[in-house]
Amino acid sequence: MTPWWLPLSIVTLILTGCSSNDSNTLPPNSPPTPTYHNTPIKKGDVVRAVVNGDFSKVLGLISAGANINENVGDEVHEITPLIAAIALDEQKIAFALIDHGAAVHQAYQGYSALDFSIFKYGGKDSLSRSLRRNTP
Repeated sequence: MTPWWLPLSIVTLILTGCSSNDSNTLPPNSPPTPTYHNTPIKKGDVVRAVVNGDFSKVLGLISAGANINENVGDEVHEITPLIAAIALDEQKIAFALIDHGAAVHQAYQGYSALDFSIFKYGGKDSLSRSLRRNTP
């Protein structure tokens, strides 16, 4: 079972950790910033789409070249889109992220995506099996 505080902590990270644009400053001669619907993709856009349960936007961001493995939050509490999807019971989004190469080994407070899936679904579901197959 997912800890009761996890979804609240994810939403808090989204609201506080993604607001700064400092990390979006590119050095000279960098490749162009990917865009989604003519808007530059910013750090945290994928996690925000996950929190909103917006499957179409997640797919659009992936297609536009968004970083699906970015850590969002402060240095102590960083979370990935995959872990956010699992914690918020967005299995369809979690499968899409895995299918597009999301790093399943990244952790939040010492727990991997597989750990969260086992807590949430008991470990015998198709998401946990997929994570096991993709875990190095």
